[in-house]
Amino acid sequence: MKQAAREAKKRLKSGYWSRVRDEHSSITAGNAADVEKYIGNKVLRELKESSQHEQDRLFYKKVEEIIDNECSIINPLRLLTDDTVMETLDYPGRQRYILKISEKYLQTRRQILDERALKNNLNKQPTEV
Repeated sequence: MKQAAREAKKRLKSGYWSRVRDEHSSITAGNAADVEKYIGNKVLRELKESSQHEQDRLFYKKVEEIIDNECSIINPLRLLTDDTVMETLDYPGRQRYILKISEKYLQTRRQILDERALKNNLNKQPTEV
């Protein structure tokens, strides 16, 4: 409770609420077209963020499948790249795209393997009574 009160006091001192009020008044003081544009941009930004989260979740699942079937998969990056994106890119763009996918794959793979190792270690530890 004290921590929440400290944070609220800090926001008051830093002028957080006055900035929020100024932003709100500038939006409402503008014409209707500006307000619609602002709200539209905000909604689009939020949709892109949720779409990115969904894409990351699907990528994670694909990498899990690749790890589970590792012995039968020769080129995991081929499974993770989007053919329609690859067709639209020039050669340097393809290289950048493949490098980006490769970095993301290695990071996600390491995360999955670490999570599995941690889970296995937790399951092996005896419970104390």
